[in-house]
Amino acid sequence: MNRIRLALAALGLAFASACLAQSSGVRGLDFTSFLHLERGMAEGEVLSIAGQPDALVDQGYVERTALQTTGLAREAFAVRTYTYLPTDADPFTTTITLVGGRVTDISRVQRF
Repeated sequence: MNRIRLALAALGLAFASACLAQSSGVRGLDFTSFLHLERGMAEGEVLSIAGQPDALVDQGYVERTALQTTGLAREAFAVRTYTYLPTDADPFTTTITLVGGRVTDISRVQRF
C-alpha cells in the first residue's frame, strides 16, 4: 500500500513539474487586476478585468431550496473555478470561485 502511495506521489510531482515546464503559455494575473476583483461581481466582469483563466474547472451544480410565498422552490447554480497560474513576473496563484455566475471567493497564494 505504501508503494502505491509513493508511486502516486511521484506521478503527481512529475505532473506538476511538467506543468511548470510548459508555463510559457501561462498568462497569470497581475496585482492591479487582482485588486479590481470583488465578491458578488458577475462572471463577465471578471473576464473583462482578468481575461481568460489559465485553468477553468466546472465543478457541477449546487442546489438551493428557498421558501417562497407559492411554496418551496429549488434552484440549481453552476459552480466554476477560474485559476490564474504564477509567472516569473507575478509569482502568485489566484483562484476565483463563481456560483451561479457570481464571484463567491477569491484567493491569492504566493508560490515559493
